[in-house]
Amino acid sequence: MKYPTWVCFSWSLLTVAVIPVSLGEMYTSLLNVKQAISVERKLIDYLRIYIDHEFERLEDIKRFYAKVSDLHTELYKGPATAMANPLVAFTLIKRLHSEWLNVVYSNEALENTQALRSSYEEEEADLPKLEDLQGAAKGLMRLQDVYALQVASLVRGCFQRVTKGKPIDIYLPAVSVPLSGDDCFLVGKLSSKIKVAIQ
Repeated sequence: MKYPTWVCFSWSLLTVAVIPVSLGEMYTSLLNVKQAISVERKLIDYLRIYIDHEFERLEDIKRFYAKVSDLHTELYKGPATAMANPLVAFTLIKRLHSEWLNVVYSNEALENTQALRSSYEEEEADLPKLEDLQGAAKGLMRLQDVYALQVASLVRGCFQRVTKGKPIDIYLPAVSVPLSGDDCFLVGKLSSKIKVAIQ
């Protein structure tokens, strides 16, 4: 069957115009995902450092707690014991005057949080933006729509559609990632905004 020249020309024009854009979008998306993975690896390292610093800080607090608890368990059984020994009185007053203040008003927690925030802000320019998140959600909705995927299976991290009453896997990813309730809410929220905009 021979097609009219205008049909061939239209098809050629469509192919030339659409396919490079699609490939470009796919390449950009893959590049963006690769960059996002790299950024998250850095953030994980920063978080590990933060956790280590916080762990050290909490260990210091635990040691202080153990020391004070032991003193009250063993040494301060009766107020007369504490008052009879000037060294006990001195260490008690010193602890109440300075050590407790160091624990209660320590800036270490704030400094650790600020260091983590600072590291995060260094990477902020490379983090996905709101429009990237919305684009990823739209991509999921497009996949679900085009391939008639079951929403319940997508939530579980599977790509299935119902064929003749039975769920059929149409794609088996190497790593399956289920969607959280928050993930589903976000996609649903975006979906309802799109439906309202279409109407």
